[in-house]
Parts: sequence; structure tokens; C-alpha cells
Amino acid sequence: MNNDVKQAYVKTRKSQKPATVIALMRMFGRCIPLEESLGKDLCEFSEQEILENYKNNFNCNSSSLQNYNSLYAQYTEFCMRMYPDRFNISCNAYKKFNKKYFDNMIEDSVILTEEVLRSAIMRMWNPVDKFLCVAAREGMSRQEIRAAKYEDITGNTIRCYELDDEDNRKYIRTIAISEEFKQYAYESANTFTTRSVKDNQILKRELFTGDMIVKPKKDVYDNTTCKLAVLKQKYWSITKEIEPLITYDSLRTFGIYQFISKLGIQDEEDVTLENRNKLNTQFNSIGKYNNPKEWIALQKTYQ
Repeated sequence: MNNDVKQAYVKTRKSQKPATVIALMRMFGRCIPLEESLGKDLCEFSEQEILENYKNNFNCNSSSLQNYNSLYAQYTEFCMRMYPDRFNISCNAYKKFNKKYFDNMIEDSVILTEEVLRSAIMRMWNPVDKFLCVAAREGMSRQEIRAAKYEDITGNTIRCYELDDEDNRKYIRTIAISEEFKQYAYESANTFTTRSVKDNQILKRELFTGDMIVKPKKDVYDNTTCKLAVLKQKYWSITKEIEPLITYDSLRTFGIYQFISKLGIQDEEDVTLENRNKLNTQFNSIGKYNNPKEWIALQKTYQ
């Protein structure tokens, strides 16, 4: 809908590379179902219609939602400035959405259970996928997962690191881990191939032979001049075909719920400073869970 306007907006962008133009038009394409249903352009959507669109037509993480929203907000500003008589825009509703909103929306929309997680892990071929699930659930950040080595494990704890800009590991913290964590970490650290299925064919690819628990694919590593970029790449090979509910965010939220449950929290008075510190030590940057009300709300979500 109104492709001429969208193309006019794209021409105002700094990069006019074909790949960039195609990517932007695809991002606009995500709104076509609701545009056609409502009979109006995405720049005219109300706050409620925007929310409906994101929940029904966007299956992605908080950061991706922010990128989409930023584009739509800029496009709406363009329409208000250049086509004031063509569209019925009372305000730029996209500006009402921010990072915190999207973080909360992702957490509230995805409910993972122990039964679903166990079933999915049993269907995973690659040890690294199982490790990713458990590591996210037990509080490791994406950066810490990428930098993890099996030698970092001592007893029932792991020393967490991140990779800096010079390819050095920087110590961050130490957290408690389960026996399951140690098992999958060992298996992943000692596995140097990954398997996938394409057109009913089982495909194997070699992994980089370094000592990281989560290893990049060898052919990608060998053919990339910037080795650090490969080591720091976002590695998340759990596919939607295995279980759509499994994402880093859903695993982390489920882990926080399990951690809170083990503390025996019954009401807001139980959410003491000591308990909040315990949660923050394990999960780091707990955000809204500094508020006792969010602890109780999370427990109700899973009941």
C-alpha cells in the first residue's frame, strides 16, 4: 500500500545500495497484512493497532522490534512532513514505544514450561543447542555464552567472561550452575561437527577446533579475515522447527521464574534486598525484577 511513498522515503536514506533498499522494503512488507485489513497506511496506525501488529505479525526479539519501530517512526515523520494532505495522522504513535516496552512485551508474550523445554532438548541433535538452552536459563548473558570455556567450570560454578575489542577475555562474574549445565558444556566443548537437515538430507559441518564451548563453523572462521567478529557472532542455532517458544528471552524469563520459586517467595514482603541481590548475582541486570511486584506477577503468569 502506498509503495510510491515508501519508495520516496527510502530514497532519502543515506545508503542506496540495492541490498539496503530491498531490506527496507521487506521491513515495510511486514505491515501489509494489517494495512490491507484496516484499509490504511502503517503511518496512520493508532497505538493499539501498532501493538496488535507487533504481537500478531512479528516473531522476533526485542532488539529487532526496536529496529522495526524506529524505521516506522521515521517513515511516519516523513509522511507527516511531506504528505500532510494524503494521510490522516494525528500523531506519531510509534514514538510511544521504547526499549523497556519491547523488553516487557517479549517476556509477557512467551511462556515456556519445563515440559516444553525437556521435549525440545530431547529432539536436539547438537550438544551446543542443549548447552545454549541451559546456559540461558541459568543466567548467562549472550556475551558470556560466546566466551565460555569448559575450563572455566569449577565444582558447581562457572567463571563468566566476555570478549573485548582486542580478542581478550575479560572476567565478569561467577555464577552457580547445575549438573545438567556441566554435562552439556562438556559435550559441546568436545564436539567438532554440527548437524542439520535440509531437503530431508542430513548435513554435517565442521566446527572451529578452539577451546570455546560454543564454536563457530570452521569454514566461516577460516574464510573470514576478522576472526574476532566470528568468535563474537550471535550464535543461536536453535530453530523454530524444533520449538517456536524457545528463544534466549523466553529461556531467561523461565530461569528467573524457577530461581524465584526456589527462594520460596509467597508475597511482596518475601522479596527482600537479600533475595534481590541473589537474583541479580545469578542473572545480572535484572531490570524490572528489582520491583517486588514483578516477582509476584511473574509467578502468577506461570500458574
